Amino acid sequence: MAKSRPLWKVLVFPGGTENGLEIQRALRFAKEVELFSVSSNVENHAPFAFKQHFVIGSINDANWVAELNQVVLENEIDIIYPCNSVIIAALLAVRSRIACDILMQTSDVLEVVLSKSRTLETLLGHVATAKVFKSPEHVRRFPVFVKPDFGYGSQGACRVETYVQLLSLVSAHRDGLLIQEYLPGEEYTVDCFSNGRRELLFCSGRSRKRVRMGTSMHSQTVNPALNEVFQNWGRAILKHIPLVGAWFFQVKADEHGELKLLEIDARIAGTMALNRVQGINFPLLNLYEHYQLPYEILLNPGQYRIDRCLLNRYEHDFVYDTVYVDLDDTIVFRGQFNLNLVKFLYQCLNEKKRIILISKSLEKDRTSYLKTLRIAEIFDEIIWLAESESKADHIRKSRLSAPPPPGAAIFIDDSFSQRKEVHLTTGIPTFDSSMLEVLLIDKA
Repeated sequence: MAKSRPLWKVLVFPGGTENGLEIQRALRFAKEVELFSVSSNVENHAPFAFKQHFVIGSINDANWVAELNQVVLENEIDIIYPCNSVIIAALLAVRSRIACDILMQTSDVLEVVLSKSRTLETLLGHVATAKVFKSPEHVRRFPVFVKPDFGYGSQGACRVETYVQLLSLVSAHRDGLLIQEYLPGEEYTVDCFSNGRRELLFCSGRSRKRVRMGTSMHSQTVNPALNEVFQNWGRAILKHIPLVGAWFFQVKADEHGELKLLEIDARIAGTMALNRVQGINFPLLNLYEHYQLPYEILLNPGQYRIDRCLLNRYEHDFVYDTVYVDLDDTIVFRGQFNLNLVKFLYQCLNEKKRIILISKSLEKDRTSYLKTLRIAEIFDEIIWLAESESKADHIRKSRLSAPPPPGAAIFIDDSFSQRKEVHLTTGIPTFDSSMLEVLLIDKA
């Protein structure tokens, strides 16, 4: 049942995947949501991205359901948000034993879309589908494309050039492979959202220009004419598979440019971010649809592109309650704010840390200069120095230990010589602008 005042405790499982991190980005500032994360005990990004992260056994372990339920009950979780097909299948098998709601499709729908072969069989004759070969003996032309019938991303997928190679793959694969015609043309992912009445509320295609490990790293929205084709496909799919909420399908062109359906997936995709920034927050809309609350979709017009790369997050063991920071060439660089540093300073305000400006600025009217920059109010103290004075002499001496002594501090300055002098005099950590990212806390 939906709460009278929506505030959902949402457990993202597993939180460290690309799609789990997209759910984090989509929900972290949603006032209706408090985020949690859970994963097995393997190295992953979730502890760096979620303030409330828990570790349970692998889904192959005997006690994983009990451990998951313990997390759910101890944290009063309202709903689990599964992130990939493997976890969705595992939860489907134990659905009745889970101590809270699970945000996923009905069992009947999942039995279709979790199998690529069954998906294509269901839609054969209703949309153009990639040809499937029942066995290696049915293949008359190479190359072909082979991938696990169950799975996600590009795991286990490959282009096969010869009959001998195909036989070897099929005999080595225990769970069954899907053998499809090889499609060399353009590939697209089509993000969709539908309600429980089989109405297609949103459908938009995006290109897959650069793909790494199954993830689209460069993508852009398609033109309206192609999108109209995809919308017709989306409506046809819904007639035969009653998907509810967010889902997507992938299509690829053959050598003649004819588009053919590859597969459907009923989960959040990492590159759904391209549509999120236009106004459709798939993870949040999923919650509203699940709890049968009213919602609308409002999109900004225009064409969009996204390019993705690795993002760094860090953990460290130093503790501080005071930040000494320089102004020229540090907070302000070449006439503009260093946005990473400004973000860090406001992070310090959130954490009730003291911020002390310590500067040898050459501006004639330093007070007016700060007023022009509109940042004077964020400093607890301002120390103006002459060029001949030492910053180290004005920073309280403090050696960090556990627990930290009162006044444990850090120092941020573009000048290596001043950082060195401060460190040698006080022992506190010092940073220049290239080191700032280690100080930023970016957890939901």
